[in-house]
Amino acid sequence: MLRLASLGSLLRDRRGKLARRAIAAAVPLAIVALASTRSSAQAPAPVPPPSASDNPLPITPPPAATPAPTTDVSTAADTDPAGDAVPDDFGRLVLDAGRHPFAQPVKGLLRVDVHGELQVRYEHDSPLLLTPPVSDRSREFLGQRDFAMTWLRLGAQGTVGETLKLVVQLDLLPRWILGDVAQGVSAAGDHARDDRVPALARLRYAYLDWTTPIGLLRVGQTGNNWGLGILANNGDRPLLFGDYRFGSIVERIAFASRPFGKQSPFVVAIAGDAVLQDATAKWTAGDRAYQAVFSAYYEKGFDHFGFFGTRRWHEVRPEYGGAKTGSINVWVADVSGKTARPVAEDIFVFGGFEIAHIRGKTDAIRSTPEFNEQDVRSWGAAAQLGLVKRAKDAPKEGAPQTYGRFVAQLEGGYASGDANPYDGTVKRFTFDPNHQIGLVLFPYMMHFMTARAATNAADEALVARPLPGSRLLVSNGGVFGATYVNPTVVFRPMSSLDLKAGAVIAVASSDVVDPYRTSTATSGGDQNYRGGSAKNRDLGLELDAGVEWRLRVQKAVTLQIGAQAGVLFPGRAFDDARGNRAKAQSVVQGRFGVQF
Repeated sequence: MLRLASLGSLLRDRRGKLARRAIAAAVPLAIVALASTRSSAQAPAPVPPPSASDNPLPITPPPAATPAPTTDVSTAADTDPAGDAVPDDFGRLVLDAGRHPFAQPVKGLLRVDVHGELQVRYEHDSPLLLTPPVSDRSREFLGQRDFAMTWLRLGAQGTVGETLKLVVQLDLLPRWILGDVAQGVSAAGDHARDDRVPALARLRYAYLDWTTPIGLLRVGQTGNNWGLGILANNGDRPLLFGDYRFGSIVERIAFASRPFGKQSPFVVAIAGDAVLQDATAKWTAGDRAYQAVFSAYYEKGFDHFGFFGTRRWHEVRPEYGGAKTGSINVWVADVSGKTARPVAEDIFVFGGFEIAHIRGKTDAIRSTPEFNEQDVRSWGAAAQLGLVKRAKDAPKEGAPQTYGRFVAQLEGGYASGDANPYDGTVKRFTFDPNHQIGLVLFPYMMHFMTARAATNAADEALVARPLPGSRLLVSNGGVFGATYVNPTVVFRPMSSLDLKAGAVIAVASSDVVDPYRTSTATSGGDQNYRGGSAKNRDLGLELDAGVEWRLRVQKAVTLQIGAQAGVLFPGRAFDDARGNRAKAQSVVQGRFGVQF
């Protein structure tokens, strides 16, 4: 979420030698016990939650009667087939991920449940022209055209009656790439898709929930998640286009309660976190980020409205030598909501929104000697409005009785930009990359343009010791410095087949400035990522399409077979120094998955 793009004179400090990155192998234990009401919160950079449910926060204390599972449940029967009210599994009507839910706890019983998914992708990308590094002028392209990737996500849940619940989730081969690898984008870290040796396994969740008479206590490693996921995203939310990966993971002590009684829809929560991983921090790489979280919200059925506040202290890892690179100390305020209503028999309208503001101080970037410490003032927002037509399915054992025949949704969003790196204020807001918009513009083209710029800024052939903050330029595929509209439609001729299409229309919310090109230019003036004028703000038009077929092999296994493709017609914001338009960019992806 918080990305610092004010790199201005990033390349002008030539003091000192380039040092090896400090790698800390220790994983923090749970931090800061806060008393009072319930929790589930997020960091001031992009971040995520725990299980397969759609609760906006990682934990919600159960009411007097434990509710049935909601959303992402392809095996759940519609509790309202008559069409008179919003069904409990409304999220499945909008986006059916084919997932299998964990069994609900039963009083007096010990239960252990294991589910997971295997995903395989083959992707073909058009050649992407990038700024070559000083050390290798021949590296003008990303270099990644055809490749395959795979990952396996396993989750287990054990319950003791309705009081105790232990959840563990593990990713195997989370960065495995076979084929072409991306070149010269190492600043993107886990999102680089390069030739670094991937991890064999990553522990995502390992936490214990204890339901007490006054609320729910959670202790352990869990996800950080809120609202639509533009700020805090656990990397476990199904997407219409693209894939969820990594996410925001924290060591947490949290408590949530319904202060007006067990049947009340009002929840209050607090938490103390040590951030293991999110869009700006990674514990094992040397970052030390801690946060205190407070949340209060109304939640009843699909409806959810609330506030999410975070105070974050982040010591940025010493990338290029020295005792520390700097700190990012911010306050985050986020309000969000979602609702759905029937408008006719089997027709529903739904909507949601999220507005986030980040405010604070940072010295993690040295834009100029005059502004060793800078103010942080950034805004991000997104809103959705949609309609779904429900249809009856042929009776099948264990399968839904209804499904969403037709879904239309319009999303609009805004992320503040930062065109002036010399005014002492950081204004850029970056969405969490797991709130992915489209396939090409933000997840591919702008992601790797910012990654190449940040990697070039640290090139040893150019500077002995780059100024701190270069890696924070990378968007990792999230929306940043832009206003966009993203209409999508899904048609299901049968419950197991999705035909989908979408578009992305975007303009920059500030001048499109490449800090690397601007800092090294001899002609003066701001430049975009291709050396052209930074004043042009038209980012272009993207068209996406896809198909997915879900085949239920047995009651506990669902196969997913599909394909997605997107083409971007770049706007004038990507013109080169001569005013030449950038060529169309495309991404084509074959998809295979197994849900179990």
